Amino acid sequence: MKPKLNYQQMHQKAKRLVEESVQFLGESYHTAGAVMGKTMQATKLHYQSRRDHLALYRTLHDLGAAVTEEMRHQSGEQLHITTPIKGLFGRIIELEKEIAEAEKKISSITIVAKESKTKKNSSPLKKEESSRKGTHDHDDTKA
Repeated sequence: MKPKLNYQQMHQKAKRLVEESVQFLGESYHTAGAVMGKTMQATKLHYQSRRDHLALYRTLHDLGAAVTEEMRHQSGEQLHITTPIKGLFGRIIELEKEIAEAEKKISSITIVAKESKTKKNSSPLKKEESSRKGTHDHDDTKA
């Protein structure tokens, strides 16, 4: 014999599940937006760090060229540090600081999920799982 179906209860349960699903999708949409924002922030910082690395390599190359040129002009004498060479040293220190700062910012980016404003265990899946657990727990230990 088939159990009698109560269409009113089925309708209300379906309506509740749809409402909870819509709410869950809305929260997921906001979470996805937060993840996208953090990813964009990390990408910009990573790009900035790579750009600074490239500038550092160019500055090191320029420093090497300036030192080599200065050594040619002095022909064996002790190397005198000129204003352009001092400027290149200063730029190298500045770039190293910027790179370290960008890498620190990248490593500190986290995504923290906000607590749902609704009741806990309001997800249809969680309710279904908890109802399944309750039906199977009572006889398993006596067997």
